[in-house]
Order: sequence, then structure tokens, then C-alpha cells
Amino acid sequence: MDDLETRPQRILAAAFLVFALAFAAFGAMAGDTFFLRLATEALILAGLAMAVDVLLGYTGLLSLGHALFFGLGAYVSALALKHWAPSFWGALGATLAVATLLGSVAGFISIRARGVYFALITFGLAQVVYKAVYNTRELGGSDGILGIPEIQINFGLFTAPAASPAGFFLVVLAFVMLMYLALAYLMRTPFGRALLAIRTNEPRVPFLGYDSSRAKLIAFTETTKSAPMTMRWCSVHVPSTDFRAVRITAPSSSPPTPRRWRARCIRCCAASCRPICSPSRPRATR
Repeated sequence: MDDLETRPQRILAAAFLVFALAFAAFGAMAGDTFFLRLATEALILAGLAMAVDVLLGYTGLLSLGHALFFGLGAYVSALALKHWAPSFWGALGATLAVATLLGSVAGFISIRARGVYFALITFGLAQVVYKAVYNTRELGGSDGILGIPEIQINFGLFTAPAASPAGFFLVVLAFVMLMYLALAYLMRTPFGRALLAIRTNEPRVPFLGYDSSRAKLIAFTETTKSAPMTMRWCSVHVPSTDFRAVRITAPSSSPPTPRRWRARCIRCCAASCRPICSPSRPRATR
């Protein structure tokens, strides 16, 4: 039965991989930058979606604060690359350590609640960290972190430059596929079955010999590590990081300077998306 259920997923995963490799080859031959960068950002968001799916789709826990750990990966890796050492693996280790610590603390606090209370606690934690980062000038404040150095990702046998759109797309693609395979294997283990049992009927899980609180804590911690591990690629992908996910742009006619940078916040409305806090125009009102 499991083989019949997972066979379509395997086919879709293989088809996606073939399409992504063909897309990268075509983009490299055409010398494209925009679509390869856009596809790389989509892969980064796909990693976040897989982490949230484990917590919500399989465990049944609605977290409204996973953006906290998503942004955490970008900030920790950006600070490590800028102030510590321009090393990909060093930033990776720092991100993993901080995400494990913060995820364990947040999970210990939030899993004690259920339902909407769990969602509100995770949302509150994300808002507290957001306000703390937003008002800390040492972390860039409202401007984000600028001047992140471009690095070379050393894999021993070869080196992948982060400045190459096609090469970086392939590196992120390999990471996301490995993450997908690891999570797919996890869901087929007894621990993964326990998470499904928690989603279906949590009060009966102890009769199966599992501690539901411990299982939820492990699931929460693992997903809080997966989310920043994907977002840390964004700090390598772009030379600036902002906790509000603000896109930073500069005039192409001259080198970027702090005064010439512009930040645009985009709010999605029901009918369209419009800028609401651009310094070049007054605030839009309904």
C-alpha cells in the first residue's frame, strides 16, 4: 500500500528534477540571470514549505511563527559571513547551532499549548524577535544587513561560485532534493507514523508507547532547523538581508551607496499589489 501511495510522488519528484536540470542547462547556454535567480528563490521557499508541511500536514500543528526561523537562517549566516569568516561551511554550522538552540527553547514553550493557543504563541515569539531585530542597530535595524561578501562554496573536489546563477541554482537544487529525500524517509519511519497518529488522534498515542509531547518537540525542533537551513542560502544568494523580506535595489548607473539604496514594502491586497511605504511617493490610503 505504501509503494502505491509513494509511487506518484516519486514520479513527480523525478520529473521535477529532470525539468530543473534542463532549465538550468538552457539558462546557462542563454546566459540568463533573472529567471535563474527567480527559480533559486523559489527553491529556497520550497524548502520552507517542506518544513512547514512536516509540522502542519503530518503533525497537525499550525505554526504562525516559522518565518522567525526562516529569517533566522539568513541573519545568522549573513553575520557569520560578514563579521566572522567568508566560509560557507562555517556559516552553515553557526546557523545549525543557533537554530537548534532557539528551536528547542521555542518548542519547549509552545508545545504545552494546543490548537489556536499554539498558533498564537508561535506568532507572538516571531513578533518579539522581529521587534528586537528591527530596533537593534547592530543588526542593521530597519535597513537590514548590507555588504555580505560573495563566496566560493568549496566541496573539496570542486568549487561552486555563489555569483554564478546557474551554478548556484544547481547547488540549491541538490540541497532541496536531499532535504526532500530525508523528510520522505523520515515520514516512513516509526517516528513519522507517530506524527501521523498525533494528527489523527493524539489522546490515543500514549497507548501505542509514544510520548506525544516528546514527539511534537522533536518535530518542532527539526522543522525549525530545516527552515533556516534553506533560508541561509538567501544570504549567499543576495548581497543584503532584511528581516522584513524587503527587496533592496540600487540605481544601476553608479555603485550602490547607503544613501542611494531604496527599500520598498509591498502589501498584497485582494485585487493587486501596491507599494505602501516607498520613500519616493506618499503612503497610499484606501
